[in-house]
Amino acid sequence: MPPAASLLITEGNYLLLDGPGWRKARQQLDEVWFIDVDPDVRRRRLITRHILFGKDPAAAEEWVRRVDEPNAELVAATRHRADRILDLSNWQLN
Repeated sequence: MPPAASLLITEGNYLLLDGPGWRKARQQLDEVWFIDVDPDVRRRRLITRHILFGKDPAAAEEWVRRVDEPNAELVAATRHRADRILDLSNWQLN
């Protein structure tokens, strides 16, 4: 990042975790925004994404249940640490 840059936008599910490495990363950021979405919408979008990338529907649903959902619960538990919360449940994906 050039020294003259005044804005850097990054993405990371775990930026609000209260762990040693994540705490240190958070200290380097002026603000962290939490992007919220209705859980049913999130699950539907994830299943669709997995299918688009080659999983059959049953495998996509299983992956979301077994892998994505536990991660989503971990990340959701950090929501209260965010500087701003944006609810994107009604946004339409193109």
